[in-house]
Order: sequence, then structure tokens, then C-alpha cells
Amino acid sequence: YFNKIKENTKVINKPYEEIKDFVGCFKINNDFRLILPKLESIDDILIYIHEYTHALFLDDETEIFPNLMEAIYINNFIDDKTIKKDLLNKTKDELNNSTSKNHIIGKKVKIYSIKI
Repeated sequence: YFNKIKENTKVINKPYEEIKDFVGCFKINNDFRLILPKLESIDDILIYIHEYTHALFLDDETEIFPNLMEAIYINNFIDDKTIKKDLLNKTKDELNNSTSKNHIIGKKVKIYSIKI
């Protein structure tokens, strides 16, 4: 399945901010296409984790598991409390700017799951 993910992934060699409207996991019938930014930061790594989770669980249209996977990564691989706090604050900003019920629930799960 990871080979299939690799075959169905397009990495655009631009920062996320320049292509954010195109980034995501797009379900096409029973298949998918992943569009991702180039890896430049921890934020990009979290985007990859989030979108790969969508690809792995294609029929789950909620945002809970992708956000939970991001939180698990943050808890297990980021020791710097300042970076964790920054990521937590970014997630809170995303939550405050979201209009999607699924995204709001997912962001809340992520916020409550990150351990500082």
C-alpha cells in the first residue's frame, strides 16, 4: 500500500503557503491522489502525516485520526517545549479560523492530545 501511496503522490517543489489550496488527499472513486509541498519545516512534516493518514484510511472522512497522528508525532519526536507550544498555538489559530465541523473536532482532539 505504501508503494501505491508513493505512486499516487505528487510533491510540488514550493512552500506550503504558495500551494495550500492544492495540498491534500483527494479521493477519486476508490482511489486517491496526494498533493504535498516540499519538506522544509516541522509544519510540512505534520502535513505529510495528516495527508498520509487520510490516504491510509480513505473511507474515514473525519479529521480525528489525522490530527491524532500529528499529536502522537509531536509527543514522541519533539522534545523542545517552545516548538511544542508554537505548534499548539498554530493549532489553536487554525481551530479559531475553521468553519468545518470535522476540522474543529479534529483540531480539538489534537490540542487535547499534545503533552507539553
